[in-house]
Amino acid sequence: RALQPERLVQQLSRFSSKDRLQALRALGQCAQEATLPLLGVIAHALNDSDSEVRRAALEVIAGFGQLAAPQSRQIANRLQDLDPELRAYAATSLGALGDVAVVHAADLRAALGDAEAVVRLAVVKAIGAIGAAVAQELGAALVAHLGEEEVAVRAATIEALVRLGSGIAGVVGEALESEDPTTRL
Repeated sequence: RALQPERLVQQLSRFSSKDRLQALRALGQCAQEATLPLLGVIAHALNDSDSEVRRAALEVIAGFGQLAAPQSRQIANRLQDLDPELRAYAATSLGALGDVAVVHAADLRAALGDAEAVVRLAVVKAIGAIGAAVAQELGAALVAHLGEEEVAVRAATIEALVRLGSGIAGVVGEALESEDPTTRL
């Protein structure tokens, strides 16, 4: 009997939040080869009404790394979640995608302005994880974060800039000459 992901989504939607959460965590413990056909089902849980279920779905999806590229738009949409921890998990999940997440540079740039430091920290780390592929799009935005009030975000910004490499040389050069002492390197 062939696997029917749509049917599984329907069945899972009938479960309680607690059962949906347990099902996602169980899927996260399975080998990727076994769960890859269910990645769409797992991604469907990103829209669950329960934030714990959405968080579990993000954690499982992040474990797939670049294999989760088809779900990247759904992941990026969670950068707008009401729950700041979920926004941070979404950024981390995008970072786990590596350079395939470059298509979401604009989403990450917007999330750099999040009111919550935990989200900004996750976004900066995600940009660093994506690496040189986003250097041109996000290098200047990262340099602007050198004046970040949160020490952990500032430190992660420096690490991310190093990871972006030589692709940001021009941006760093401009920062060296900046009139703004919080941005000047």
